[in-house]
Amino acid sequence: MKEVQYVNRSSRILCTVVSFLFWFVAAAPVLVSFLVFFPPSAQAREVALSPGWDIFSEPLAIGKVDWNVLSNGTLKVTFELRGASPNHKYIVGTHFFDPGNAGKLRNVCEFGGGWKVGCERSALSREGVTATVIGGWDFGYVTTNVSGYGRAQFIMNPPPGTYYIQFTVRIGDQCNPATGQTGGCAAVYRTGNKMGQGFEVITIPGRAALSPGWDIFSVPLTMGYVDWNVLDDGTLQVAYELNGASPNHKYIVGTHFFDPGNVGNLPNVCKFDGWKVGCDRSTLSREGVNATVIGGWDFGYVNTNGSGYGKAQFALTPPSGTYYIQFTVRIGDKCDPASGQTSGCAAVYRTGSKMGRGFEVINIP
Repeated sequence: MKEVQYVNRSSRILCTVVSFLFWFVAAAPVLVSFLVFFPPSAQAREVALSPGWDIFSEPLAIGKVDWNVLSNGTLKVTFELRGASPNHKYIVGTHFFDPGNAGKLRNVCEFGGGWKVGCERSALSREGVTATVIGGWDFGYVTTNVSGYGRAQFIMNPPPGTYYIQFTVRIGDQCNPATGQTGGCAAVYRTGNKMGQGFEVITIPGRAALSPGWDIFSVPLTMGYVDWNVLDDGTLQVAYELNGASPNHKYIVGTHFFDPGNVGNLPNVCKFDGWKVGCDRSTLSREGVNATVIGGWDFGYVNTNGSGYGKAQFALTPPSGTYYIQFTVRIGDKCDPASGQTSGCAAVYRTGSKMGRGFEVINIP
């Protein structure tokens, strides 16, 4: 685990590279944006399109989809077709899956652009394979010229989270998602292999606001955030930022892990990164709400300055898996997780809402 602490923002220098010139600007004491916390994401891939799932006779010499996740959470997707049907209007988009039908992923009912095809959890079968689909979205159209070439780029702003995707290209005389007509649409090209095989795993970085609770609600806070991002190598970047908190104070920051609905699908989180608070499955009650907690880990500290401002960024290397998280900020005179002392710790800020409500769903590849 790597940690970088910032306390005095006015001394921080931003460096911007323009061609071969370097301009140095003293940073003002305001909240740093998500772009400053994290460098541009390394998430980017070029993936081939092949015939299917429904029609295999539609011509195609070469087809591909390029996608890239920018550091602000924007997803840029480009479809390119060569040797397709000339002067044709193709509908392009994606289907979302829950690998293995494990029930760990929510239905995708929002995706930040385009038109919703559906977001019901259903089992679809193609080519002798059945897969669990949890949503479908169309982004727009690719129109080919007389040579069968077409290209289109789309900018999406999906909610934070991890998505298991197969991009699709569809046709249909009565298929017009822009007007809500999604019946009669047939997939002629897709990324991956058969349905539910060969996903693009795309993680959209998140920003979650901190609010008072779960244990103490009287500790001051003007504004607080947790920014998080998952890199291609599985590193989880987490940055905490507090403004208007108690001056010259040492806050303990970390997370609690949950099993939504207590369905028993998720193992206890006994390995992560940082200092283990506990990993017993237990029911905790706060603010009249019960939730099933399956682990707790602290990452380190945020030290505030005389104005009550502080931030810290952590680079974590947790095991692969899907985690339902509420980030926490805690205090306590005898609370020192670095030395194994976790009793007497009280949560003063948390992401989400009440305990077990408003998770950050984070997938580590």
